[in-house]
Amino acid sequence: MEKSTIMSYVAVGVGIVALILSLSAGTVIKKQTAAITYNPKITVATASGEAASATTATSGDATTEGASTTATIDTSNQTSGAVNLVESNGLMAVSNSTLKVPKTEDYLTTGTEDLYVYLEGTHYIKYDSRTDYLVVDNSAIIRTITATDAIYEGICQYTGQNNETILIGERLVTTKTAIAVTYTIPTTADGTLVATVEDSALYVQSLLDNTQANVRINRASMFGYSINPDWVADLVVTTEGAQLIKGDASIYIAPYTGSFAAGTTNSLTAGGVSFTYSESIKDETTEYVPYIVKYPSAQDGTVPGKQDALQAKLLAKSNLTVQSLMGE
Repeated sequence: MEKSTIMSYVAVGVGIVALILSLSAGTVIKKQTAAITYNPKITVATASGEAASATTATSGDATTEGASTTATIDTSNQTSGAVNLVESNGLMAVSNSTLKVPKTEDYLTTGTEDLYVYLEGTHYIKYDSRTDYLVVDNSAIIRTITATDAIYEGICQYTGQNNETILIGERLVTTKTAIAVTYTIPTTADGTLVATVEDSALYVQSLLDNTQANVRINRASMFGYSINPDWVADLVVTTEGAQLIKGDASIYIAPYTGSFAAGTTNSLTAGGVSFTYSESIKDETTEYVPYIVKYPSAQDGTVPGKQDALQAKLLAKSNLTVQSLMGE
């Protein structure tokens, strides 16, 4: 999977017009003029893929209204999570899924805990659980930062260099680790915001609130079929397909509209699901074999008795790998 380029910027000592979302009041949003001073080491990615330039509204001392340095979570009970890979309009997507929030390389050795964000509904994402990006619907970038780099607790509004409206939210999740969300509000062709700043701030706040540590992914599905959750611990997803990684093995999956030539196919049943493949078709360089599977249009984790013609292609190196994916 090709990693998309994510530009970043640093705002140092700039005055901004901020939206501070009151955590205690839940959904109360108030506009406030504030000056935020960022540590020069902090980089905040912009979802537009370009370096953003914050518009100065005022200047003054830095504020950390609503911030807390003692935030923690109850780690006595591990929360269960699920990852559901689905097809939406011919593209790969995730539905009602909990994803491990990536860490930038700078944070891999700082002792920060793994954070997990729950994405309700169906979303197109650009994601690599082993590196530093999770982009949701080409508008929001979610990443892990250290608690010391979380300057404030809330949501601030910026105006980017191309006049885009950008919201940046931060929340302490544990005493060591925080979540950062950068959201560029989508616009219509004439530049009109598709949602109000207030509604967009509520969306960003929902991402912040739906992030926690101490999560175990113990359920997973692929196009409505249950799969071994061990195969989604390390995951790469784009709208074109997904790479599932387990140790040294990988499986690639994507929606598929092609077919094998008649008379060349074999059948493999794994986890009660029927796959079609051909012993004579194998990539000579990688040794990957294509496996075709039909899946139901209702991709809710259940498989109805009647299936339609929707198909996916899996690339794996052996029948045993496919059987491992399906929990055998």
